[in-house]
Amino acid sequence: MGNTKLGFMNVPNGDVIAFDMKESEINPSVVYLSHDDGEGHGYILGKDFNTYLEQLLLVGACGNADWQMLPFCLDAQSGIVSDCENAKEYRKLIGLQI
Repeated sequence: MGNTKLGFMNVPNGDVIAFDMKESEINPSVVYLSHDDGEGHGYILGKDFNTYLEQLLLVGACGNADWQMLPFCLDAQSGIVSDCENAKEYRKLIGLQI
């Protein structure tokens, strides 16, 4: 069985954001891959690329390291959730009104 992850974004700390081709090669989920098995390793960031990008932008484009995105994930399977309490507080903090 081969690797089912296709990296598309390098994170400055050496981690990678990738498509998980295991479930779908047409519309794969977006996952976080940690180079040192960090807390965010394997987290689903979005059920597909469009959802990932939309939720990331609605949060307020928080950054791409796991410590920047995990506060906006309810758990390892939820993806980024732009209407969670942390996202609401973050948008207030940065002055983003949506």
